[in-house]
Amino acid sequence: MEDPAAIWRSVPGVGQNYETAPGQAVEEPPFSAVKRFAQTLEVLFQRAPSDNACLVGWKDNLAGQEERGYRGVTKHKRTRRFEAHIWHDKKQVYLGGFVNDVDAARSHDIMSLWCKGWHVASLNYAAEVYSVLKPFASLLSVADVRSCLRSCSKRQVAKDKASAPAEFGSCRKKIKARSVRARQISPKRYSSNSHRSSQG
Repeated sequence: MEDPAAIWRSVPGVGQNYETAPGQAVEEPPFSAVKRFAQTLEVLFQRAPSDNACLVGWKDNLAGQEERGYRGVTKHKRTRRFEAHIWHDKKQVYLGGFVNDVDAARSHDIMSLWCKGWHVASLNYAAEVYSVLKPFASLLSVADVRSCLRSCSKRQVAKDKASAPAEFGSCRKKIKARSVRARQISPKRYSSNSHRSSQG
């Protein structure tokens, strides 16, 4: 498992402005805390978690392939994104759509730690993986964490779209369809024409 202190030191501005170790409270303005928390999330999501820290097993999906049975993660059929969500106060809270299932699972865990405490059992990865976020526990609300997670997912999706190749036919010019009105035939005219054809 990776040392949380290494992640903490890699966040810009932490070592310069605050002599704070992981697990200790950080005394700083709320806006600065939210910004620093978002930076810590970016660094945390860029690092692959250890398989030894994963608490969930493998399962078979509908396609017959094995995948992790992450809690609070579903795959959208149309966008193919992995959406993270959690139940809080009898409501399902949407946390964002991510490119991979690991980041979605970690988003669920982070929100679960804020909603249910740091000693919950329903996590995808061990709580020690997120110990770098403990200094923000007393500074940020549930709404702040949810906003940071959703912003992180939006940036991740935007970066993935920018790096993806353009689809075939995406530059094709759109053609507007013209509406065609059906010509109405007068019943009187139709009856006169049929009368002439019968006489001939």
